[in-house]
Amino acid sequence: MKGEIAAFDSGNFTLSNDNSQSRISFVGTGGWNPENFKLIEMGTFDISQAGLQNINLTTVADGWHPLGLRKLVLEPATMTSLDENQDIPIRIFVKDNKIYCELQVKQDCNVNFFLYNMQGELLYQDRNNYLNAGFHTLSFVPRHSGLLLGKVIVGNKVVAQKVSIK
Repeated sequence: MKGEIAAFDSGNFTLSNDNSQSRISFVGTGGWNPENFKLIEMGTFDISQAGLQNINLTTVADGWHPLGLRKLVLEPATMTSLDENQDIPIRIFVKDNKIYCELQVKQDCNVNFFLYNMQGELLYQDRNNYLNAGFHTLSFVPRHSGLLLGKVIVGNKVVAQKVSIK
């Protein structure tokens, strides 16, 4: 996530929605004139579903200084297919009309699994599965058939793979 800001002084603020909150620090850009707006890196922000989103900018007690926020740039997380990045130990596959996700977790963490149809509609989600370090197999019986997209998020790694259900 990036933001185009202008401010006389350095400061802090928070951005939040229903799923995420990020504390953002910025440096003064020299004023409010149009040429003073600078594009800054603002970290990551979780938007877990499609549709209208409300993102709140709030002041913080320590370090607040006025700023102008002209633009907020949201970029999707990098999605990696297994063919492109073999070092991610995650595999999504179908066997006996059941979807499996095999993964190697290097440290205890939350794992999120999502299944979409090819129109991008969310069909299934299994969020915040807390897994201990080690090898795990998640499985479920889908209620939909056809070509689907499975997405697994482990920490900051995102793996997506197409699966076909008959």
